[in-house]
Amino acid sequence: MLVVSYESPFSLPVASPAAVGNLWHVTDGDIDRFTEYLLTAWLTESRDKSLAEFLPNARRKCRFPYLVGAAPVCYGVPVYLKGSPALRELTEG
Repeated sequence: MLVVSYESPFSLPVASPAAVGNLWHVTDGDIDRFTEYLLTAWLTESRDKSLAEFLPNARRKCRFPYLVGAAPVCYGVPVYLKGSPALRELTEG
């Protein structure tokens, strides 16, 4: 029997508010497309959304959205870019 070990989200460094990881092994080409879109969109398109809010659109960029696109999940708390309107609203209110 082959047992594949996956990293537990609870073993993240204490200073990490969130992490994006895969629930299972995926092909490198599809996950590269996912990662490229996720980071580009989050860093450039909208500064009032958290990282997790970009996951659904990034999943659609995969060639196999229901196989590879479903593997990435976000563990942790919502993460906003510094200076975003949503972050200011959360800290001031």
